[in-house]
Parts: sequence; structure tokens; C-alpha cells
Amino acid sequence: MTSNNKVILITGGAKRVGAAICRQLHAQGANLAIHYRSSQEEAEVLRDSLEAMRRQSVLLIKADMLNVDQMPNLIEQIILRFGQLDAVVNNASSFFQRRSEDFLMQHGMI
Repeated sequence: MTSNNKVILITGGAKRVGAAICRQLHAQGANLAIHYRSSQEEAEVLRDSLEAMRRQSVLLIKADMLNVDQMPNLIEQIILRFGQLDAVVNNASSFFQRRSEDFLMQHGMI
């Protein structure tokens, strides 16, 4: 799929794998709506680096993806900015750091 002139929403796009996906799609010519929940600083740094290459190509959207009531507003922001939404990369996740022993005990493995 060519990404030229496509508008793509990347959930959880501010860090790690999400940021790598953003960089790759942006390099292929896509305009991006980058979702983040709490990684505002990382999202802003990523936006600034991408927009240094192509101005007005990135929209940042803060939202809690667990709150489905926020979804219509999220989509509306993208449409207002870019006039379309062509694809979604659902990368968002919640990460809870735990000791492996706690996980194994909780699941009856030890």
C-alpha cells in the first residue's frame, strides 16, 4: 500500500513500536494523527521531528482509548484537520510492570 496523501491514525503512536510505525508511514508520504494517552512530551518531540520534514502533516490527539465516549471527538478532530481518515493502526496498549513471580502465582503456575 502506498501511503502518499493518506491520513492514518496511529493509536499509541508516541513511543516504541508506535513511534517507529509513525516514522515509516510519514516517510512514505502519509499524514498522521498520532494518539497518545500520557506520553505528551514524547508525542510532541515526534511531531516536531516529523513536521521539520513536512509541515502540517501531523496531528496529536490525547485520549483514553478505554473511554469509548471519546472516539467520536477523536475522529472529528482528524476529519476537521485533514478532511479524511483512510486507515487506523491500532497499536495502543496498557503496560503494567510486574514481577514475573507475581504473574506466575496469579495464574497458578507456581
